[in-house]
Amino acid sequence: MGNQDPSDRILSLMSGKLQASYGFIRRRMAESGLEGLDVSHGDILWQLYAHGRRTMSELAHSIGRDKSTVTALVSKMEARGLVRRERGVADSRVAVVALTELGASYREAFLGISAEIRERLWAGFSESDRATLARLLERLGESD
Repeated sequence: MGNQDPSDRILSLMSGKLQASYGFIRRRMAESGLEGLDVSHGDILWQLYAHGRRTMSELAHSIGRDKSTVTALVSKMEARGLVRRERGVADSRVAVVALTELGASYREAFLGISAEIRERLWAGFSESDRATLARLLERLGESD
């Protein structure tokens, strides 16, 4: 027990922070009236708020998920009235995802919660600390 691999502790800490963050986000979403929204939708909404309409491929690439996962997430969001799928202008076989009026109406509250969680997570960290942690976490993913 005393010779525990440090990576085991790191994974446990990361998991704990992730779960705590998800709990915080869920509470703040409920308080803000963001009905039908789940934490897993955040990356897609972030992309749509920042860039407007996006193809499924663009979403998958930008959030680092495979197309089947993005398709499932978009389907759930579509069923909740947050996004709609449209046909591409240049190629009608391409599915383009756009915000609905409801999804667009969540923007201010969503961005506020995002800013709040970043402030909480990064409290006490210097810019150098943030850059180092980001670089190390990116290296963790290189073996995938």
